[in-house]
Amino acid sequence: MKKSRIHVLIVDDDTTQGQALQQAFTRAGYQVTWCNTAVKALTHAQRMEFHCLVVDCMLPKMNGVDLVEEIRQINTATPPKSFLFSGIFRDKKFIKEAVDRTGALNYFIKPFDMAELLRQVEDAFRGEEGHDDPPLLSLYSNDVMSDTELLRLIQTETTIHSVHLPMLYKRLQGTALSGELTLTSGVGDNSSVLFYNGQVFAVRTPDKDSYFGGLAVGYGFVSPDEVIKALNNPSTKLLGQKLIESMSLSPHAIHVILEEQLALRLSQTLQSGVVSLQWTGGKMPPPDYTLHPQRFEELMADWTRSKVDPTWIKANFALWGSYALEGHVHPHINEAKTIDDLLSHEDFVEREDLPYFFRQLLLGNASIGSSRGSARNWTFMENRLSQLLVEYKSANFFQILGVGEKAQSLELNKAFNDLKEYFDPHNLPAGAPSSVMVKASKVFQQIEAAYKTLSEETARTHYVLVQQNRRAQDILENEPVFRAAIYELQSGHAKEAAKRLQSLIEKKVDFKDLKAYRIWAGLKVDKRYSEITLDQVPPEERHSAPYMMAKGIYHRQRGQVVKALECFRTAHILDPRLLISQSELERLRADLERRGHRDLLREVTSVIDNLFGRGRRVS
Repeated sequence: MKKSRIHVLIVDDDTTQGQALQQAFTRAGYQVTWCNTAVKALTHAQRMEFHCLVVDCMLPKMNGVDLVEEIRQINTATPPKSFLFSGIFRDKKFIKEAVDRTGALNYFIKPFDMAELLRQVEDAFRGEEGHDDPPLLSLYSNDVMSDTELLRLIQTETTIHSVHLPMLYKRLQGTALSGELTLTSGVGDNSSVLFYNGQVFAVRTPDKDSYFGGLAVGYGFVSPDEVIKALNNPSTKLLGQKLIESMSLSPHAIHVILEEQLALRLSQTLQSGVVSLQWTGGKMPPPDYTLHPQRFEELMADWTRSKVDPTWIKANFALWGSYALEGHVHPHINEAKTIDDLLSHEDFVEREDLPYFFRQLLLGNASIGSSRGSARNWTFMENRLSQLLVEYKSANFFQILGVGEKAQSLELNKAFNDLKEYFDPHNLPAGAPSSVMVKASKVFQQIEAAYKTLSEETARTHYVLVQQNRRAQDILENEPVFRAAIYELQSGHAKEAAKRLQSLIEKKVDFKDLKAYRIWAGLKVDKRYSEITLDQVPPEERHSAPYMMAKGIYHRQRGQVVKALECFRTAHILDPRLLISQSELERLRADLERRGHRDLLREVTSVIDNLFGRGRRVS
């Protein structure tokens, strides 16, 4: 049971001692009621349930032992765990009799160690989380998690969906932990995030691109021409060192760029599907720089637009449908009491409102509380089951169970049991509609089939081989489509390119810069194109030539000439073979010439001459 759900009754007529106990238990995260008389305590006990009693044996009118007995008779179904204390009654015979009569777990003699009392209370409730209280839920509660509790969660939840990584990172940011969090994707790719006193200071991913030049230009620290000159320098030194030596870049700017590199790397760890977690703690020397907390907050808000798919949010949070919502979860839906209530509300628009709900959780403006019981919104559940039956047609067995391809038996068992609890028709409450029972049976058959195949070694080996061959075939079949779309786009046939790119997006084929190319093509066809926006491109893909082209066209169509100029120039520097950047700059020059903007016209002409003038090697 979570601490925030444990209600402690403290009874002590000593104001100083009573307030000290109240403050200590409150700081530890418990719900606390303090009474200075037995009469008040009994009144409260008749109105609400207490899970734990901390009672002074020496009370006026009624002693603490009699009081505990009275309260235990009120709550005979689930008697509260009791702890007694006294500064007067020290006799061993009295202590034994008091413990025997009340079933108290311990008897403390004043003055006693407050920390030891808290430890014993925590131990008394350990292991009583209950099957309906998923450990991951603690990430989204308003409870304060200790370093130990967070590490215990990582050790318990060894495999999680990537949708939970932002909140896990945020929780780690609030600790004093130093160590390395290793992430293994479903296909075996390894990434790691290194923390120093809770701050991210290094991220390692399979992607080896540096993004340094694009970031330096994007921040305005250097000009595109200075980057080109440094890149042409035959020295083997890093680009940043070359720029500093040429007096183009200040050492201070290096830290700004490196921090942004860190942010981009962290963004790369958020990919579709599940990841396995492993924490390795240890002392580390102070790093030169860390990811600033404010930049991390900005990054989380960015992820809700560009990285976290609404379908991830719904698939993972719908399983917690009966849990209470607290705080601001929607711009105007105020009556939703549970997650089910919110997701099934007639005014809830999934595409827009799921990211908003998730962002509110990340920012701490909303939280998830305790379960409201087994009552379910049957309309919502039936719609959810219908959606799963459609999704399962294209999902593989690993996706159905929500585990990675390297998941071991313990992870498979846990995933299956979690899904079984929610979707097995035998676990549905009495009175569930027959239509829900039928669909739940079909969904659970798919879950059972996935579990049976992946649990048997020979069947799993064969299944994985088939999946690998299918992925390779998908890439082989769709890569020519992607390449053809790029060629058409750069050849001026944006309408045809847009159709091809959109087909790849609908097939959910993952090609680098696919969203950027689609925005580029969309804006060329229709300047009001907004199906995908620039802020929906992942942060790590915003320093590529296709993204800069899309951004440049966006600014040019809105008359923002200077911004468009910088984008097209940066696009050419990032990919000198991208000759279409020249035609866009020429078009920009023609627009300025027609409008009579002489100063800007001279600047654009100068850029074109520098980049593409006579004698300038383009490729």
